[in-house]
Amino acid sequence: MQIHFTPGEKWYYSVEGSSYLQSVVTHLIGGQVNPKDCAKFEAGVEVCATEPSIDAYMKANVLDPFGMASSGYLWNDTMENHMARGHDPEGKPTGLNRKPTGPAVARYAAAGGLCTTPTDYAKFLIELIDPKPSDAFRLKKETLQEMLRPQVKRNPRSSWALGWEIEHTENGDFLRHGGGNPGYSCFVAASVERKSSYVIMTNSEDSGYYGVIAKLISGDCAKAPSDIHGGVRAL
Repeated sequence: MQIHFTPGEKWYYSVEGSSYLQSVVTHLIGGQVNPKDCAKFEAGVEVCATEPSIDAYMKANVLDPFGMASSGYLWNDTMENHMARGHDPEGKPTGLNRKPTGPAVARYAAAGGLCTTPTDYAKFLIELIDPKPSDAFRLKKETLQEMLRPQVKRNPRSSWALGWEIEHTENGDFLRHGGGNPGYSCFVAASVERKSSYVIMTNSEDSGYYGVIAKLISGDCAKAPSDIHGGVRAL
């Protein structure tokens, strides 16, 4: 991995950086590579599952303590029975085309592999914008503030914090982040000052959520479309 600039000087979104951080965490918790459970990914990269996996670590240290009982990284029967089917930009069903196995979790978990529900993710946001006192699972106040403050200016209207984009508006600053996998789109925005947030998840690649969230943040809710189609990616 090549370092292109001194951390903190510039901003650059890096999926590989997130994956590298995951590998560091896996190493620190004593994760061992399972050479009998491997798969090849883009560019012919071979990745093997680890034991314990990042899925077990995240459940024990974040998801379960935060009450996110319907969230995880490894595919299971609950996801099989309740996951909403995805749709491509033309509205055609893509099916359950992403069923993460051990190698897939080792490759993609930190880069966008969390399977969750709007309710569960809202619980995570609440821990950020209205946190409980620090404990074995919750960050210290100073650490949380450092994570959520602007670190690098992206443009006149936004900055990047540690993992979150911050949009600067006349109505205050809003944390925001979005993403998508084939068949799905999601977006969240939250205000620490107001202790409020939005969680939008759709089982469609063409959800139109950016237009919706922009108007919600600006306060122009009357112009926000109310006919977004496609169910949430919920369990």
